[in-house]
Amino acid sequence: MAKQLTLDEMIESLTLMNHPAAGACQAVIEAIGTLMADTIAADLGVSAGPATFEGTAFAGTCAPFRPAYPGQPCPSPLSDYDPEEWIMTLTPPLHLPPDHQRFPLYDRDNHPQALL
Repeated sequence: MAKQLTLDEMIESLTLMNHPAAGACQAVIEAIGTLMADTIAADLGVSAGPATFEGTAFAGTCAPFRPAYPGQPCPSPLSDYDPEEWIMTLTPPLHLPPDHQRFPLYDRDNHPQALL
């Protein structure tokens, strides 16, 4: 039998170990989470903020989703997750600072495919 760790548990473990790769690993996970949030938000017509690691005792790595306009109902599948958390007021999107690092994604042959 093996111990199974989630990505959030591995980030937290690296952080607790004071491992030099902890920050880079967290940044990559947050970057892919932000990419997923932006993709979901664009397809559903809602607003999303960047993904952040909140620690395993809280929400782990998560991204906020908000209405794109006041009174917008929460679309499916977002409505399947904590529907009480959908705020029906317009909230300005959170923008990343201009110096935000971008991380390349590579295919299995190590060719760059995109930047996060």
